[in-house]
Amino acid sequence: MFELIAAAALASEPIPMFDMHLHAFKADENGPPPNPLCLPGAGSMPAPDPAKPWPQQFMSAPSLPTCTDRETVPMDDAALVEQTVAMLEANHAAGVVGGYDPQLIARFVESAGGRLLPAIQLNAAYEDPNIDEVRALLSDGGYVMLGEVTNQYGGVAPADERMAPWWAMAEELDVPVLYHMGGGPPGTTAFFPDFRAGLADPTLLEPALAKHPRLRIAIAHMAEGYEGQLGLMLYAYPQLYVDIGGIMWMYDRAHLDHKLKRLVDMGFANRVMVGSDQMVWPGMIGRARKFVMEADYLTDEQKRMILFDNAMRFMKLDGEEWARIALGEKDEN
Repeated sequence: MFELIAAAALASEPIPMFDMHLHAFKADENGPPPNPLCLPGAGSMPAPDPAKPWPQQFMSAPSLPTCTDRETVPMDDAALVEQTVAMLEANHAAGVVGGYDPQLIARFVESAGGRLLPAIQLNAAYEDPNIDEVRALLSDGGYVMLGEVTNQYGGVAPADERMAPWWAMAEELDVPVLYHMGGGPPGTTAFFPDFRAGLADPTLLEPALAKHPRLRIAIAHMAEGYEGQLGLMLYAYPQLYVDIGGIMWMYDRAHLDHKLKRLVDMGFANRVMVGSDQMVWPGMIGRARKFVMEADYLTDEQKRMILFDNAMRFMKLDGEEWARIALGEKDEN
């Protein structure tokens, strides 16, 4: 009887979550708070009117009757940090938070009480980070990842010569990379004119992976639109993983389930990692967990892989220690 009770208690324990895709941004990063986001992005947008600027149409979407699901932005930076940490705690989550400003990253990390690890973002087109300063952060400053790398927004391909020293450094320091391959907001090019949809093709990573065989890359957003190429690359390169961050924002559930189930059916459940892509909408953390937990085609083991275990392997972290952190348990040792 005791064994049955213990087994039932174990089965009821929440699965820890490690969010691979969190951003350290200010509350006004995407416009003045509360700046609602209408979900899903693609399905809730008005039909494009060529007579009106697209950004104007995009910003009006949350006020339309067709918008029945919204996420709002906390009103200031302090509230954004506080609500992000609260959502991590409520969803039994830890994670890695990236940004461009080390001071802002530190604010999130310190407020999270050990739940967050820092990462440094890169855009080889728009930003001019000093690679030596970034090297110091990644080697001596406690930073654990290069990413999110958002080169796609600047029209920079993975094989661009500007990326060569960064790939070499990531392999040398054995630092994983989170690389954006997918979409942005609906009508992306109206906001980022240099964005190129074709740069979401995972085969564009092949030169870097072939030259740097110890390089670990997680493709953010599941390389949406390039499912066939994604499967081929996962099959060819075992150091390649996938982050589902952000895609649950833009499309309806049926479409997302089709994409994830395809990867699972191909045998890649052990290479997919959860990510919320939380920028200024803390509620996305809970939505990311819910998306995985409500996927009825996933076994409990596969849900744990995607929510937690795969990230531990990819990041080379201690799973027992981080499970305790995510679940808010104290180390008894």
